[in-house]
Amino acid sequence: MNSKSNVDFVNVDSIEIFRESDSESTELIFESSSTEIYSDSDIEESSSSQSANTSSTDIYNESDRDYVGSDVNSVSSQSSASSDHSSQNTSINSVENSISIENQNGLKCLYTNADSISNKWSELEALVYLHQPDIVGLTEAFKKNLENPNLSSYVLQGYHVFCNPKFQNVASRGTLLFVRDYLEVTEYKKLNENSAKEAIWCEIKINNLEKLLVGLVYRSPNSSAENNVAINEMISALNNETQSRVVVMGDFNYRDIDWKHWISSAPENHVSHEFIEAVRDSYLHQNIEFYTRYRNGQRPSTLDLVFSSEELLVNNIEHFSPLGKSDHIVITFGIDCNSSNEAYMKESFTYDRGNYDEMKTDLSNVDWISEFQGKEVNENWIFFKDKITESMKKHIPVKKIKSSNRGYKPIWMTREALKAVKKKHRAWNKYRQTNEHVHFQYFCRQRNIATRECRKARNNFETKIAEDTNPKAFYKYVNSRKKVQNGIADLKRDDGSITENDLEKTEELNRFFKSVFTIEDLNNIPYINDRSSGKSILEVQFNEQITMKLLENLNVTKSCGPDFLHPRVLKEVKNAICLPLTLLFHQSFEEEETPIDWKTANVKALFKKGRETRQETIDQ
Repeated sequence: MNSKSNVDFVNVDSIEIFRESDSESTELIFESSSTEIYSDSDIEESSSSQSANTSSTDIYNESDRDYVGSDVNSVSSQSSASSDHSSQNTSINSVENSISIENQNGLKCLYTNADSISNKWSELEALVYLHQPDIVGLTEAFKKNLENPNLSSYVLQGYHVFCNPKFQNVASRGTLLFVRDYLEVTEYKKLNENSAKEAIWCEIKINNLEKLLVGLVYRSPNSSAENNVAINEMISALNNETQSRVVVMGDFNYRDIDWKHWISSAPENHVSHEFIEAVRDSYLHQNIEFYTRYRNGQRPSTLDLVFSSEELLVNNIEHFSPLGKSDHIVITFGIDCNSSNEAYMKESFTYDRGNYDEMKTDLSNVDWISEFQGKEVNENWIFFKDKITESMKKHIPVKKIKSSNRGYKPIWMTREALKAVKKKHRAWNKYRQTNEHVHFQYFCRQRNIATRECRKARNNFETKIAEDTNPKAFYKYVNSRKKVQNGIADLKRDDGSITENDLEKTEELNRFFKSVFTIEDLNNIPYINDRSSGKSILEVQFNEQITMKLLENLNVTKSCGPDFLHPRVLKEVKNAICLPLTLLFHQSFEEEETPIDWKTANVKALFKKGRETRQETIDQ
């Protein structure tokens, strides 16, 4: 490597590998001369031994060598990807298991500085699927100078998304915090209303006695003095949060701080000294001990940090290749807490594989008239439902689904895209171990291939959906892209107390809905003049032809109700159940009674508008 006036010259193979933003004092200038193109086999051979001309291909100066030496934590080893000639019948799970890591005891977090996530979204979805985090934090999520970002464009299926509404309409790089939808999470307004410019706080209820306060912070290198003071005050205020465990992650951009000794090399009046004191005042522990930002030709630095209120609260810290062309690595870590994310088994009928001819035979052999004789309508309905349920269990296969709160696989994901993302991670791992330019070039190629494969897979899927005439497939994809709505927030009672669990919320909503109904005065009922025309309905006809017409018009794509009788089943066996249903309708009309199941419905509370803590903003 030739050096001149502290500027390094290097020949590379016309690959775009750097951002144009965040320019530093030291730059790397490229000459577009032709260089040798390394094949994948050449890269694999070079991984087993050091190249003879290492000094001519090193990215860093010799004086910077110890910044990328053996003390940098290496990425955990990952098994090689499946062969390109593997069988097409192999399950996609066999590919994902080589890198997927699940946090069995507690929660798992994934954090990175995305440097605008809009053009890296497909790769982020693949990364989330591989690592299965419970919490995802992104700093510099938006493009520069982007005003009024549309949060509906930033949706991870199965996650709630949080962005500080105080600064959502202000042009800033933005922070986005995603939390799995099975966790009981609420926005922590106490800190959000008084937080720094780009920070978001959420509180996760771990169990009945324990809460976790999670914060995501971004501090720009050009942060104003006012914002620096706000960040320090926000960090110092965490000392008062004694009811919750605290985890704070983000890009703080303090390259002068040596976190091993908790000192800053900056002048005494620099804001980094005040930040260290703010962290000490809150008794926080800093958990990152490796470099988190790498830019070619510059010294690596530790800008992304993870703080915790307890020393052992954060564990299993690992790091992976950057997202897209960002120069910040991806960090994953675990949070030691007793979260209630136990797996459970769920059974589901596979209606497409049912033997409906046998079901019709079984139901046709029942003497419905004699079975219904002398019984009330509710008893007859229960007998009818039990007979159908019994026949369904005999003739419709049941599949067992194990739910372990595992994340959703993006429906556009292909085997090639998954393999490309994993190959990119392995290329980064090799580069971090050797620090050779030849491996950096190889990583850049694999990074570009991964980005291209993810975009290709998504575009092909969307094209297929657009050309398909099946509306269910289209709306399934559209719904997966909708913003995940938060559940019902903790409600404020009339006495000022706050509900803390689902049972208390249900009781408070029931009390409120009951209070708004009008209580009629039954002792003073107004007199209404007779408006009848003199004619009366003496008889209502219930016959099998009418019942059969209703059964034939059932929409088999709809879901079953509280009685768990699917429309597909009822329509398939309509000839066998037409008679008993006609008898039930007639008996219900004659006895002026309806079965209990017919009066049962699934009611869901929906947030309308206004403050989420008020009952009147909830509809049903």
